[in-house]
Amino acid sequence: MSAGALASQRQKREKFSQDLLAIWRRESVPGQGSADHSFSTFIDFSGELPHLSARFEWVTELVLTARNTEVSLGRFLDSFPNVRYLIPESVRMEELSPAIFQMRDLQHLVLNGNSLRLSESNAEGLSGIEILTLLNLRENPLDIAPPVGFMQGLRELFLRDCAIGEFSSGMERLSALTRVDLRENNIATVGDELFDIPDAQNLHLDLRVTRSAWWRGSESHTIWKMPVSIVKCRFARMKTISMSMTLQNQATVLIAGWNPTSDKD
Repeated sequence: MSAGALASQRQKREKFSQDLLAIWRRESVPGQGSADHSFSTFIDFSGELPHLSARFEWVTELVLTARNTEVSLGRFLDSFPNVRYLIPESVRMEELSPAIFQMRDLQHLVLNGNSLRLSESNAEGLSGIEILTLLNLRENPLDIAPPVGFMQGLRELFLRDCAIGEFSSGMERLSALTRVDLRENNIATVGDELFDIPDAQNLHLDLRVTRSAWWRGSESHTIWKMPVSIVKCRFARMKTISMSMTLQNQATVLIAGWNPTSDKD
């Protein structure tokens, strides 16, 4: 790294430190306004976030957005035990930080593009965060679908493009669940437990796929390893349902909810 680049990195780290100091003093941070409960910042430098000795116990909202792919989380979260809304986007975290499991008040967990993979133990730990109302793990190579059966207040679940091959277990037990996004995954079967969701529950479930790799069936009328007519019949029990299918070297299935002409995310 050139001398100029090193100087730039030092300057950016100093700015980050100054913002943290302002939060510690409960001063306003430029561009944020009041610093009483929220810390939101862009991270422009590379490398690991600092491990802090101070504890920011009054911070309930933490939003970190990395502007490059060379930022890793480290033990930064250890200093924020009372966070309710945690959004570290694009900050490298190849496994869940143990600090997340200690956040007893955590309600919104948004980890987008963090290079996150779930181990069996991490998935079990995540399932123990029972008061989550929103779980968003999209664009991470999870491999394992997180179990959600104990998250009785969960309303929204986003697992788009997570390299998972099955539904999250326990979804059928969540009466508050209203939206599930499972697009761009490798799900080939729909388990019977999904059909136990009560008729009165207004659940929007999106299984649209865009990857040609999904289209592996030997018969053009099969998807989910069962005839489309059976899928349509079974899902017809739900109140809000629509299904479309396009066979152009790929399959597109829209189940329950979003208008493909208006949904851009």
